[in-house]
Amino acid sequence: MVPSEIIRAVWVNGKLYQKDEMCLTIITDENGIAMSCELYLGEYEVREVTAPNGMVLNPESHFVELVYAGQNVAVTETATSFENERQKVEISLVKSIEQNEHFGIGTNGEMKNITFGLFSAEEIVSTSGTFIPADGLIEIVSLNEDGKIISRNSRVPFCQTMIIQLVDSIAGI
Repeated sequence: MVPSEIIRAVWVNGKLYQKDEMCLTIITDENGIAMSCELYLGEYEVREVTAPNGMVLNPESHFVELVYAGQNVAVTETATSFENERQKVEISLVKSIEQNEHFGIGTNGEMKNITFGLFSAEEIVSTSGTFIPADGLIEIVSLNEDGKIISRNSRVPFCQTMIIQLVDSIAGI
């Protein structure tokens, strides 16, 4: 947390911090929740400095303000939340087939009829507890007319081992 322009300096845990100086680091628990120590009233900038494993760092800052809540309120609260996107992988594959004009093979757009499945090599468990079992289908991808697959939106978790196998094609290819 960083004191914003409204606050010139703030005492946190016995130390004086100037405007734009990091005054507090808080770490989320296994449920993604974090609480700070008591801070002086004012506006603070909250930034994510480390993303969870397999997630993309959220670059946006959030501003929170602790305001006077009346003489009968000992401690006032505020909250903010960050949402992380899963890291995605780009998968590319090139399939070639032999061409034979005499038998009419490989020159009639057969590539468009070939599909591959992306399967998990091991169980993938999400933070919500849902899972894809080992050898479970993640995605089905089709070849373009050049025999290429480029999948940029695959839901395969970062650093996850997967198996690519032929799912369907015309007989003999």
